[in-house]
Amino acid sequence: DTRNAMSSMMRGAGAPAMPAEDTNGRVVGVSSVAATVLSQKRREECERSITRLLSNLSLYKTRGDAASEANCHFALGQAYCDVQQPLRAAESFGACVRLRREMGDRAGETSALKR
Repeated sequence: DTRNAMSSMMRGAGAPAMPAEDTNGRVVGVSSVAATVLSQKRREECERSITRLLSNLSLYKTRGDAASEANCHFALGQAYCDVQQPLRAAESFGACVRLRREMGDRAGETSALKR
């Protein structure tokens, strides 16, 4: 059904409608197309966030701002999870845990360990 709907959409508005027996009264493909578009937009937003966070991380390291650096690593870990990069997420959460431990921030350390 989805292939037929996509094919019909590709042919344009003047294309013949799909036969009723192919759709069984359903709106075919629209929700999956919308979900795909939203998923792609979300991924692009996450990738922009990762770029921004990496830039910020460099600044925080230069300043010696361990708390902001830890927060940035935590946010990076979440963003990497969102774009399905589990190894990078684990590295970021690990760096957050290490920094929180060095600062004596047990609550922050525990929060990062839960991720």
